[in-house]
Formats: sequence, structure tokens, C-alpha cells
Amino acid sequence: MEQNTTQSLFGLKVDYESGSFFREATKWARFIAIVYFVLFVLAVSLIIFAGEFASGVFEQLVDQGVLPVSVAEFKAGLYTIVFVGGLIGLTMLALLYRFASLTRQGLETNRQASFNDGLKSLKYFFIISGVLTVLGIVISLIGTVAAFFI
Repeated sequence: MEQNTTQSLFGLKVDYESGSFFREATKWARFIAIVYFVLFVLAVSLIIFAGEFASGVFEQLVDQGVLPVSVAEFKAGLYTIVFVGGLIGLTMLALLYRFASLTRQGLETNRQASFNDGLKSLKYFFIISGVLTVLGIVISLIGTVAAFFI
């Protein structure tokens, strides 16, 4: 039986069935990227509005001697961590959305370059996800080991 081939990918043929799988994957990737972007905006809004409430709590902790730093230093550190985490998160969302857009565009227009650029974006998305996962595991292990010795 012959299959309908529409594109070639590194010597592989993307037939109609594979193309439909990619189209479905791009729909879900776009949906996930948009939902997480909305959640990101809501989280940033919550952080901004909760800042004043948190300032009062931080001041009480400093007055009680629980925090060894000033409120301004603690807030600066916290906002720096949130900012860096936000940049990483936005980068990942942009890569996922870019995968969805370029891959779908490549499939619809039969442009190999767009299709490949979309897959390259997905590759970078998974590289960042992998690095963050390994980093999280290492930090968890360090915390677990430290808990046994403290």
C-alpha cells in the first residue's frame, strides 16, 4: 500500500497521518502556552498586589529576629528570584508557542524551513525543561541530605 507523502524530514516522510498528529500536537501546545501565559499574568498581578501584605509579615519576622536580614534585602532577593523565574517561564512559553505556530505553518504551507524551526523551538523547550528538572532534583537531594545532618 502506498501512503500519501507531503513532506520530507531528515529523510523521513511525513504522511497525512503523521501530519494530523503534528497538527493536533500544535493545537494542544498553543492551548497550553496561552493558558499558562494567562496564569503567569495572574501570578505576577498577585505578587504585585500581595507585596504590601508581605511587607508587614516580613517586618514582624525581622522584629522577632527570625529573619537575619532587613526587609528591603529580603524583598530584593525574593523579587530577584521571582524575576529570574519569570524570565525562564516566559522563555519556555514563547518556545512552546513558537513550536505550535511554526510547525503548523510549515504543515499548512509545505515549508520545510518553518516546520524545522518549529521542531527546533520544541527541542530548546525540552532542553530547558530537562535542565530545570535536573536542577530541581539536585536541590531536593541537597535539602534531603542537609536535613539528615542538621
